[in-house]
Amino acid sequence: MRRLLISLTAGLFAVTTAQADTVLDIIKRNMRINPTSDLSAFTDQLERYAQLDAEVYFENHKSQSDKQGSLMMGEAHALKHHLLGDDARSYALAFSFALDA
Repeated sequence: MRRLLISLTAGLFAVTTAQADTVLDIIKRNMRINPTSDLSAFTDQLERYAQLDAEVYFENHKSQSDKQGSLMMGEAHALKHHLLGDDARSYALAFSFALDA
């Protein structure tokens, strides 16, 4: 019985992880298609969206010189996604950290 429970738990974890990866892939694909999408309704997930946005940006601009001024790029991307105030600042910082990583 214990083995069955462990197997079911491991299987459920694998399915959940695969679904999460799929959702992240969908979000990244949507960012490529519509780079000015409105993210103002997703304030609880802004750091994750900023990281994904930085990944998409880096895929298109792989040069190291593009990393200079990453905070300013993050601010520009935040405005592009209709974010203002504290939301824009946290998005810009998360974008910058992800791009510099």
